[in-house]
Amino acid sequence: MENNEKNLTALESIEVIERMIDNTRTNYGKQRSFYYLFWGWLILTAIVLQYALLYSKFAEYNFLPWPILMPLGMVVSLVYSYKDRQKEKNETYLSHFFGVFFSTGSLLFIIGVFICVNNNISPNPLVMLISGVYGIVAGRLLKFKPFIFGGIVFLILSVAANYVGGETQLLMLAIGIVTGYLIPGYLLRSKSKENAATA
Repeated sequence: MENNEKNLTALESIEVIERMIDNTRTNYGKQRSFYYLFWGWLILTAIVLQYALLYSKFAEYNFLPWPILMPLGMVVSLVYSYKDRQKEKNETYLSHFFGVFFSTGSLLFIIGVFICVNNNISPNPLVMLISGVYGIVAGRLLKFKPFIFGGIVFLILSVAANYVGGETQLLMLAIGIVTGYLIPGYLLRSKSKENAATA
């Protein structure tokens, strides 16, 4: 009898942990899929604009979409994050971890891109590498395979990008953004709506 109670308690503990992960995934999906979709579309827009400028009479200004759109994206993200925090009643350990992880990663992005640009090195492989790590960590913690798959694609592309030119790197970055940000972002948002409906 005592053994059954211990097993039941262990099973209940696992169920509680799984429910907490599902709740975090639901909340994270509702609150955070915005960032994946927003940044995915913003970066994709910058890629398309840069690619178009490369083949126009303004080719020497092909870099301009990045210094214009990325600071704009940071401002929008900061405003959204501030408003999001005002709404959030309880912060879980996992949501706190994600906040710290993504803030640190954003700083790493900024410093890494600055170092690359300052040394005339394409930042694309580094951006894909950091995005791949983001995807795998987020996917593992949330038990959400689309992020893991997208992260792996990013990692593969980050290595392959070292063997091709800048224009091809842009196309590779676009593939990474679609598979690592946009598809998982939409799937996470959809999943969080399903979870919220059944909760």
